[in-house]
Amino acid sequence: MSLIIEDGTIIPSANSMATVAEYRAYLLAIGIDTSTDVDATIDQYLIGAMRFINQRYEPRLQGCRVSSIQTLCIPRNYMVVRGFVLSNDVIPEDFKSAQILAAYKIKSGDELSPDIITGNAITKQKDKLDVLETEIEYSENPNNPNQQLDKFTEIEEVLFPYFKPHSTMYKLYR
Repeated sequence: MSLIIEDGTIIPSANSMATVAEYRAYLLAIGIDTSTDVDATIDQYLIGAMRFINQRYEPRLQGCRVSSIQTLCIPRNYMVVRGFVLSNDVIPEDFKSAQILAAYKIKSGDELSPDIITGNAITKQKDKLDVLETEIEYSENPNNPNQQLDKFTEIEEVLFPYFKPHSTMYKLYR
């Protein structure tokens, strides 16, 4: 599937904010060489990253979509960023940066939206009949439903100014 770039004019079926050229330029600027990457593969990374950003971060964004037919979470109405009202026909560079960072994480093998596995497997079970004793040992589950999904702090830091007020970024501990 090829990229269909959203430029702020509500492009039907848009699936990316960033282009392959922007992906290459951004990563090169931070010291990552992409010269051996194939454009079609980068397209896949960018589409997957955009899907992740839409699903994970749209509920936390200020405002609402400009149109009911738009496929991406940006552009938006009613966003105030760093004290300025954001026009509803622009794609902020921060969103392109976040998409590119997420695409690079996909390329690096990170699972952005892992399937949640419920329950732990029993690894050891010991029963004792006299004085009735039962001991069960469970394996540790990396996707335990009591644990939070992975935080991609770098991506969240880029998008944080666009979040609703009081949309916390970090979990507080006392």
